[in-house]
Amino acid sequence: SDSGVQEGCFVPVGPLRMIKANAASNVRDLGGWKAQDGKSIAYGKLFRGTQTGSADHDLFVSLGISVDLDLRGNGGGSPSQVFSDLEYLNLKVYQFMYKGTSGYTEDLYREALRRIIEWLDQGKGIYFHCIGGADRTGTLAFLIEALLGVEENDLNKDYELTYFSSQPRTRDNTSDRPFRQLVFYMKTFPGSTPQEQVTNWATTGENALTLEEIQLLKELMLE
Repeated sequence: SDSGVQEGCFVPVGPLRMIKANAASNVRDLGGWKAQDGKSIAYGKLFRGTQTGSADHDLFVSLGISVDLDLRGNGGGSPSQVFSDLEYLNLKVYQFMYKGTSGYTEDLYREALRRIIEWLDQGKGIYFHCIGGADRTGTLAFLIEALLGVEENDLNKDYELTYFSSQPRTRDNTSDRPFRQLVFYMKTFPGSTPQEQVTNWATTGENALTLEEIQLLKELMLE
């Protein structure tokens, strides 16, 4: 046939930027979500996913990732440094960050936020992960996005997108339901929006963040 395909291009609709890796899965850029004052979260700074392997080294370098924030160690998974040339930090958080039966790791989530702000201020790209990039990773992503002013509907979407990864189950449809408990717990803090509630959570309790740190996060991540 003499018919052919005309040259052209297409533009994807929506903010989601999935990344195909060799060893890791459920990898995506946190950028693109609509946030405070009509701004959007910047691409190319924060990445979330599963535990990874040496086969992803060149990909991480190409993405500008220079920090590996490992959330494994409590609730499953043995922490280990994969890339010797990346800065590495292990914070052993629980998927239930406030659950008394498992221990209290709210302070570690606040520490993760503080370290992320410091790394971003140094111009470093950050990959944070647990085993499946689902609940512990999802909790940290939820906290970051809420602080930046992402609306509740989009917060829910980002958390539940893990359904389409190597962890194909609705995160709110389990016997433990860490996502539901996270959302309801944040609603116990003052505020009418997730941003207000998570800000009040982040600036109280052990290892509390300052409003200046949260403002710096916005300046670094919103565009």
